[in-house]
Amino acid sequence: MTKLHRRAMIGVLLVWLLAVMYLMFCGGLSYSYGGDYGQYLLHHIELVPFESTQNYLDMLRLDRINPDIVARNIAGNIVMFVPLGFLLPCIADRFAKLKFTFSGAVLLAFVLEALQLLTLRGSFDIDDIILRSVGAMLGFAVWHIIFRFLRAPIPQTQSSQA
Repeated sequence: MTKLHRRAMIGVLLVWLLAVMYLMFCGGLSYSYGGDYGQYLLHHIELVPFESTQNYLDMLRLDRINPDIVARNIAGNIVMFVPLGFLLPCIADRFAKLKFTFSGAVLLAFVLEALQLLTLRGSFDIDDIILRSVGAMLGFAVWHIIFRFLRAPIPQTQSSQA
């Protein structure tokens, strides 16, 4: 991959990150809270894997929640991180290995969840981290199919050409 292509991919990644942050902190995926900060923290941390997702599905089954809310929460978290899984391996050779892309996705999802909680714009939910990581892995799979299975030339970053 030429230096120009790499810079373009970094630009796309930055635009994607800004869009994600806008959705999470300013757009329709965020909410604000006006109560006591300590109480907020106590009631907005979910560390049990798949508990909130199961709650959404239970409420959906009992017709107690709009299906759009469930779809936006579950599918939205997955779809939101697909570009990350595709873009990271295009930017740096290190991310051509699944473990590095996965680690990067988990780390970024964790930071975004923590920022959501600390800025009172949402909760810290382990399910969101898991779902976003799944999305990044789907993006990585697309990248892998394109550049490995279809035998397209694998883009080389500037560091690997030196």
